[in-house]
Amino acid sequence: MLKYSCVLLFSLFLICGSELLLKPETPAFVKKGQTLELTCQSNDPGGLYVFYTIDVEGRRILLGVGGGSFKSCLSHTNETGFQCNFEEIWTLKLTLLNPIHNQTIECSIAYNRTTMNINTTIFVQVPVSTLTLSTPQTTTTVRASRSINITCITNDPVRPAAIITWYKENFEIFTQITTSIQHDANDLYRTVSVLQYTGVPEDNGQEVYCSASNIKGEHVESNRFTLNVTYIAEVQILPMNSLNVVAGTKQIWLYCHVSNANPEIVIYRWTKSNLLVLTVVSSAQMFVIESAVKEDTGNYTCTAYNSAGNSSGTVDIYVQSRPVKPTITLVDCDVTSATISWTVSTSLNFRYTPAFQQETLQLSKENDGFLNCSYEKIETNLSSVYIYRAPDLNPSTQYKFRILASNVHGSSVSDSRACFTTGKPFASESKDCYKGFIIGGSLGGAFFLMILSGGSAFFIYLKINRKKQQRAEQNDHYVHHICSTNEHPYQDISDQNKGAVKVTERAEYMELEDKIYTNDDGQ
Repeated sequence: MLKYSCVLLFSLFLICGSELLLKPETPAFVKKGQTLELTCQSNDPGGLYVFYTIDVEGRRILLGVGGGSFKSCLSHTNETGFQCNFEEIWTLKLTLLNPIHNQTIECSIAYNRTTMNINTTIFVQVPVSTLTLSTPQTTTTVRASRSINITCITNDPVRPAAIITWYKENFEIFTQITTSIQHDANDLYRTVSVLQYTGVPEDNGQEVYCSASNIKGEHVESNRFTLNVTYIAEVQILPMNSLNVVAGTKQIWLYCHVSNANPEIVIYRWTKSNLLVLTVVSSAQMFVIESAVKEDTGNYTCTAYNSAGNSSGTVDIYVQSRPVKPTITLVDCDVTSATISWTVSTSLNFRYTPAFQQETLQLSKENDGFLNCSYEKIETNLSSVYIYRAPDLNPSTQYKFRILASNVHGSSVSDSRACFTTGKPFASESKDCYKGFIIGGSLGGAFFLMILSGGSAFFIYLKINRKKQQRAEQNDHYVHHICSTNEHPYQDISDQNKGAVKVTERAEYMELEDKIYTNDDGQ
């Protein structure tokens, strides 16, 4: 930037036609410990050039003078060097041997009764010398998905403030960075940058470092940290799918594998979760069932552990066998049908029977062999209770029922239960209510006629008997005997009426036949 000033020599004229240049323009950058050369020139071949410095109090201190009529070139201090070139364009060079930061240097020219001034300010650069990389934990070991702070700091104060850039394997990092700058009275700076690094398994073994620069084209790199990201990958179990095995199967192998982990796996653990019961079954990478039994059915979990944590995988084993024996709980027969209620065990083995298992109702009639029979299934709200209805049975017949359960592994049969169908009713069943009324009315009428006939016969009998008694009183063949009560042959049998009693008389008679048969004695 060109700066100049014109001095008013006369009150009526301002002479301002010359140009004055001072290089480098302000600010004049120079590295700490280096010299700085300043050049002052004008487009006029003449004049007197003077270099000044201005101290903190604003006073001018003479540094060098050159030109004039005698083309002199004099330095006024041993802190500077001074050179003059009086060719077509006069050029004067001032060399500062120990530049001072924020020092102002002024060049002045007096020519043709005109004075022009131009100045520049010195900016002393203090470059970054070294950087320090550190972590609070003194280690760069971090678990996957967790974070650590890595700090990069300029060791010595610098000018201007340094810009710190982060790298991972030579690729710049842009996120999770916090930077602060400290500033002192000498216009010196210290830069502190913190990288919050979150562990990623893919970063394991990669290098992290920082770079600082405060002078264009120059930078300083820090020491490098190698990331140690600890993690454990997903567990894989071979075979990967659920296993359906038949009871008695030998050597069932389960293999637990972690394809990628840092550090290597320390321990494996197999557990079996069966009806909410957790049992440790093995602490090896390989788990073997020597011979499968129904109790081996369940969910098997392999858990792999290292310092980063743990990872788990699961596999189901279904040990299948022939069906569990069903149990008939109730058999109830009516005239032509029977209702059978049965259940199955809710044991673990039943839960893992093959999906293609089936149950069949069988019956035996009058102790004959069992045969499959047709039935109707009655829906219930209970998952393990089943109700079947067997229709089309014969009345007054003994039947035995049983349940046959079968699958690809075999079959099992419940214990049989028997019942008797009831006999047919007196009249054939009819849904016509009027037939019942007719039959009932007929039976009631017949019963009423029987009572009426019996009553008539009874009255006729009484009438005939009364007539016979009347004829007997007139018959000459009879025995008529009258005796007192107390002279009755059976009087003494009673323990009552021992004294005088009122005598009453009664007549006893019997009707004699027309012919009387006697014995040999004439009696």
